[in-house]
Amino acid sequence: MMIETICYASIMVVEAMIAWSYCERLFDRRRKTWSLVLAYTIAYAILFLISLRVNAMINSVSFGIINCILFIFGYRLKCRYAFLHAAFLCFIMLIAEVLVSLVINLFGYDFTEYTHNIAILILLSFWSKLLYLIMAVFCARIFVPHKYVKEEP
Repeated sequence: MMIETICYASIMVVEAMIAWSYCERLFDRRRKTWSLVLAYTIAYAILFLISLRVNAMINSVSFGIINCILFIFGYRLKCRYAFLHAAFLCFIMLIAEVLVSLVINLFGYDFTEYTHNIAILILLSFWSKLLYLIMAVFCARIFVPHKYVKEEP
């Protein structure tokens, strides 16, 4: 049980870092770094506590809502754009998890195997978060405002 809790906490840290990097790439900050770090820490601690209920629908909805609140709080962003970007991050995270689950399923493991097999949980977590990171970085490069064009070769 302790290893699973550490794994879920690590997942939350990785998800927070991915959301942070996505936002830093796309939006202008409204707050100082220390207040954003504090906001992300509190928000993802809340998400961690919610994830302990092990309900995928509640986890997904709370992920979208909390990210939307974070985006409004921390970045110069209108509410509708914050909602769209939070929903988009939620969507690509779910896509990444489903794709990795399908691949693991091809090797003969059940879709819910991660709930009682720590090796499958770690495998699912690593590959799904890596795919989520790749998709978030790729999409952030597509959505990037013109102000960053001069900085890249």
